[in-house]
Amino acid sequence: IDDMQMCELSLDETGLTRKRGAEILEHEFNREWERHGGKPYTNTGDRKK
Repeated sequence: IDDMQMCELSLDETGLTRKRGAEILEHEFNREWERHGGKPYTNTGDRKK
């Protein structure tokens, strides 16, 4: 399944709800995100106007 199709699947359809160890913790996600050039997430409520 390519990324575009994967985005259209429900969580149950991905099978991740049944896969042991499939959880990704927030700090793990952020570490990988930033490692690959992603900018830190800013909650829209926290942004300066």
